[in-house]
Amino acid sequence: MVEHPSVDGARGDHPVPTVVLFDLEGVLVDTLILRARAWVVALAEAGVHVPAVSVLHALARSPREVSAALLGAADRSLDYRHERAFASIAHEASPLPGAMAVLARARAGGVRVLVHASAEAPVDALLSCLGPECASPQVLEDRDRAWAGVEPHHAVAVVGTEQGARAATDGAIVLGVETAGATCRDLVNAGAHAAFEDLRRVLDAWSPETFAALAQLRADTASVDVIVEIPAGSRNKYEADPATGRLRLDRQLPRSLAYPADYGFVPDTLAEDGDELDALVLLDEPVVPGSIVRATPLGLVLVEDEHGRDPKLVAVPADRAAAEGLTDLADLPPRRLEEFEQFFRTYKRLDTGRRARVCGFGNRLDAWRELFRSRARALERGRPTAVLRAPSTKRRADATFVE
Repeated sequence: MVEHPSVDGARGDHPVPTVVLFDLEGVLVDTLILRARAWVVALAEAGVHVPAVSVLHALARSPREVSAALLGAADRSLDYRHERAFASIAHEASPLPGAMAVLARARAGGVRVLVHASAEAPVDALLSCLGPECASPQVLEDRDRAWAGVEPHHAVAVVGTEQGARAATDGAIVLGVETAGATCRDLVNAGAHAAFEDLRRVLDAWSPETFAALAQLRADTASVDVIVEIPAGSRNKYEADPATGRLRLDRQLPRSLAYPADYGFVPDTLAEDGDELDALVLLDEPVVPGSIVRATPLGLVLVEDEHGRDPKLVAVPADRAAAEGLTDLADLPPRRLEEFEQFFRTYKRLDTGRRARVCGFGNRLDAWRELFRSRARALERGRPTAVLRAPSTKRRADATFVE
């Protein structure tokens, strides 16, 4: 078991999972189009015409309740026609990208692998396409049986539908993949802690650090405290004066520049540059410097300056994130990201010997990984909790005013 820092700064145990439950269809095996074909056949036999796109949408939302979604009420005879049509073509199924590799990685790490499939699914036909990596897995029709004798905090569910994300056992880390038809945003809104394009992306992220970051996200309902130093629209760069505990004006930005959002830092963190992790908070109205805002991280602006990596967390107030369903940078208007990029590219240009460049953006999971690393670094170095951060040793002692 690996010990990692928990969200509140205390220490806690967040091991790599001991159990992983994969949805069989749409996660390990590519069945979306086959299921849609079977529904089209079943509907045609019943004399009902439904556009194929409606079938696909219903499958992505709730694969067990497709007839109800399409017709307004469940139709057992239609369900039977569908299952019969699907069984006749199930042998055409193929593994989804990364399926066999992620199964092999889990088994190599001593992780118990479980597979979830509906009672009506032709499981043997679907499993046969996965090869020896999936030999004799434990197949469960009831998700709740998966966690028998297992601590949910040591478990991961990999799902492909909104229904699967909502049904995952409380306490487990829930990962979504888009290969069953649901979008990453839909999966996260339904309860997934992170969502990926496919299992190859899950495999790329499979590490103790990732699972520790996900454990933080799960434990803290996806929000952190941010201490705001500079309100949006301001040209003034404030720093705390350690002698007085008050804010001192460090410098002014050029007239053509202003901070694009409330700017501050996450306490109890230590970034690679020696400061706390910087954060941008998108508020409707700027707050008073020194205010604490409970915020939901959406991603990162990946900045590098003359000292190296200097990523900036992008967040929104937690209540706004909940009300508007904001989960990732992709939920923000593209113009917002362009503003961030332009600001961090130019705000240091007139300072002699200083530079910065934007290397791209990171998603919500990238943000939580950065939070995990910065909190671990702060604990390792015994960094005290900051109320207002003191001036960094990397900055010049003299204030700079640029007209």
